[in-house]
Amino acid sequence: MTVPTSLPDPRTHAYDPEEGWAEERLRGLLPEGDWTWVTARPARAGNARLSLRARPDALAPQVTEAWPGEALELLWEAGAWVRVRTVADGYLGWARREGVLLGELPAGAARLTVGALRAQLAELERQLGLEPFDPARLRQVLLNHVIQGRVTATALASSPNLTNLGNAQLPLTRQGNVTRLGNAAIQGEGIATSNGTVYIIDTVLVPAGQ
Repeated sequence: MTVPTSLPDPRTHAYDPEEGWAEERLRGLLPEGDWTWVTARPARAGNARLSLRARPDALAPQVTEAWPGEALELLWEAGAWVRVRTVADGYLGWARREGVLLGELPAGAARLTVGALRAQLAELERQLGLEPFDPARLRQVLLNHVIQGRVTATALASSPNLTNLGNAQLPLTRQGNVTRLGNAAIQGEGIATSNGTVYIIDTVLVPAGQ
């Protein structure tokens, strides 16, 4: 019998010696024992940002978080908690069961990520013939997309403008069922999160004068 001389790093490899759970791809890398081998199932974060914690406990330290719709792997369940891994960067953590949806994101659904904003910015600069962006410019672009204060449905329906964290005023205009914030059209209703509301827009926000 061959016994591994060292164990895989539990921060990046999914196994729990106390409960006996381990992902299938760790066969042969763990000591022989009464393991329950599991195969990761495709999943995704729900309609709110999802905290991944070090233990199945709401007071445990947060390891990372997943954006709405972000791809996950579901490994195993423990009561109201599930053990998951983020597909993009491989972080492991515990998440509340109600915040995780089984299956991949439906085709055509929008993913709100910094990477998506970065890609849209690069395309916009290509179209305008500008030099590639730098971190300071990226920071400004991201600040353009965060509105000061709480934006309610009433504010969207009645306010003449909103101010972002870049201190630019963005005019709100309405035509039929379409509401536009600056140069972007708002898509659907807001998605409530633990510290704000996310609104999907159809392009990168570029305030006048930038």
